[in-house]
Amino acid sequence: MVNESDIITSFLRHENKDRVKTLIESKNGRKKFLSILAHNFINKVDPRFINQISGNKNEVIAIVKKQFDGNKCFVVSEYSKFDGLQMDLEEALEMVIGFGMGTILYNSDGTRMFYEGEEQYERYIIYKKAIK
Repeated sequence: MVNESDIITSFLRHENKDRVKTLIESKNGRKKFLSILAHNFINKVDPRFINQISGNKNEVIAIVKKQFDGNKCFVVSEYSKFDGLQMDLEEALEMVIGFGMGTILYNSDGTRMFYEGEEQYERYIIYKKAIK
């Protein structure tokens, strides 16, 4: 399996890749990266891969489940109790949608991420192959 920093940076704008990779891979840097999740992460993502989604919690869960391959996901979150977990996708979505903490859920093959920002309705599917 590809490592976390490679998956996340593969979705980023070219000018952000090296810096974010360095942050993710060091303990002190990771704390800085997690704070980026809260404030301006989506601005670092290559816009070709971004698909903003909307709807109520159940609608968002249905959309994300349709897009992800498999029922498991990996969690990267500014909320330390979630960060670093591998979870059931639906359970993770139930926890993070509307929670107000910057969080990424990514699938095991690294082709999809769900990003929930701090702001209300700041939700995106970030993908690298055709959306289903």
